Amino acid sequence: MAPDARTYHEVVAALARAHEWRLAERTFAEMRAAFPNHDPSVLVYTSLISAYGKGGQWDKANLAFETLRAAGTRVDTGVYNALLSAAVSAARYREAAKVFERMPSEGVRRNVTTYNAVLTSLGRQRRLRDMEALRREMRAVNIEANETTFSVLITAHGNAGDCHRACALLDEACDTPWVYKSAVVFNSALGACVKAGESALAERALRLMRAEGVSPTLVTYNTMLMGASAERDWGEVAKVFRELLRSGQAPDAITLDCLCGIEKLQAAADARADAEAAARRAVGASVDENDAVFENGDDAGRTPRSVSHAAVSTDLGDLCERLREVVAEEAARAAHPRARAVAAPRDAARGAASATARRATHPGALSPPQPGAALTHAYDALLRALHVSGRGEEVERAFAEMTDGGARRTVHTYNSLIASHEARRQWRSAGDAMARMQEEGIAPDAITFDALIDVAEETGQWDRATAWLEQAQEEGHLRCEDELGVLDLHRIRSAGTAQTVL
Repeated sequence: MAPDARTYHEVVAALARAHEWRLAERTFAEMRAAFPNHDPSVLVYTSLISAYGKGGQWDKANLAFETLRAAGTRVDTGVYNALLSAAVSAARYREAAKVFERMPSEGVRRNVTTYNAVLTSLGRQRRLRDMEALRREMRAVNIEANETTFSVLITAHGNAGDCHRACALLDEACDTPWVYKSAVVFNSALGACVKAGESALAERALRLMRAEGVSPTLVTYNTMLMGASAERDWGEVAKVFRELLRSGQAPDAITLDCLCGIEKLQAAADARADAEAAARRAVGASVDENDAVFENGDDAGRTPRSVSHAAVSTDLGDLCERLREVVAEEAARAAHPRARAVAAPRDAARGAASATARRATHPGALSPPQPGAALTHAYDALLRALHVSGRGEEVERAFAEMTDGGARRTVHTYNSLIASHEARRQWRSAGDAMARMQEEGIAPDAITFDALIDVAEETGQWDRATAWLEQAQEEGHLRCEDELGVLDLHRIRSAGTAQTVL
């Protein structure tokens, strides 16, 4: 049976949600060819404009909008909101302001989605006063703030370093009965507190989250890991990671980044620690420069930080040893049915709560991971920490132990293994790991290819580097759009891969 116009619209809408603007454009063209005497509806154009917007294609979105208007079709709030979001996504903030200003003159009503798009635009420009003024305007015209409104405001103030205002907005959101309290708004406030190094306020945000009956999401755990690793509190990092595993959620690449520390946040934590130390010395506190200085008190779980900060990006203290303990715990749980049976009701309840939270935030999310998945995730964390610590041979031993023990491997497993070969300039071993990964049916991602291309380029294997790049681009990675002669290399992590692309 041939698709009808409604079918085409549903496909365009689905492609818009999937950020596939090229496919949406092609489907729209097929629809026009299949129904030459039928003008697409406002809803179809709205979906097409939305697809262009999510792809950062402002000019195409604007052309589609003007085509709709030229046909004499009455445009509504939904179309304008799609165009406004397209301008914001493409960082065309002046255009976004023009779209917002012309809506009343054309008889189009603004709604909360309209205001949220403009707030997002202002937030990205760090125009906090204008954001607050726009929020007052919303109140004046009786447009109630929703969860997105609060999340955008909290994130903007957090990015500006004002976590106290961010927390005040969180309190307001919790006190507003019609605002849906999902993890999104709490995660925004938690992130603001972590970036500012305000651990007490971060704990308060978590308490409010629990008080509202909202289960932590993966973003919550990633943010907590980011905060603990910034302070080099490796005991807390291991504790949070255990909680993540018990929640039944699967760590992702961001989790592994946060686990080992974000350099920018670590540098900020160092600066705060140095300022506090200087203040203590100024009031007569004695600090022996030959002794190690702890970032937060003398907790034995924290790593001493020398005054010189040498090699701080790879100093993970005793994190690897703590993660080995997590691996041993998960191995014991996987090996003893009775232990699993005792823990099953508790973990099932936690997993069910987490799954409910994920479905509420991300409809269609997967069920809790399969039995034994926690052991795999524990190994993945250990492998990543060993690699970041420069302990390449131990990465190989841990990988062999993981394989011999029958733990399932993931793309994160192989990414750490290949990255360890990359760091030691072992291009053959990296290629062998890639071959084994594919034999196991594990699809490589952009991080895999980045490491392979980099080690090949750095060791003079030009043909191999080019072949890896071609394979990556065939599989949808590292495409690096060339627009108007400007090559976007932001998604590339390594200099060797960037050189190969050039």
